[in-house]
Amino acid sequence: MRFACDLLHWRLIVEWQTDYNEERPHTSLGGLAPNKSAQDYEMLCRNRRKLGQTLNLFEAELNQTD
Repeated sequence: MRFACDLLHWRLIVEWQTDYNEERPHTSLGGLAPNKSAQDYEMLCRNRRKLGQTLNLFEAELNQTD
């Protein structure tokens, strides 16, 4: 019986965590769920790195023409 109760509690916790991290919007994250916010942040960082690489190449090209 105790095992069944522990299993039930574990399932409830997992369901709550999933809802909290994947479904429920958070006002502190602009109304996004944490997983979506993390994905957006990762994409932003990737785009900034690409932009930095592009600017470095452009700058190097400009320096070669001097």
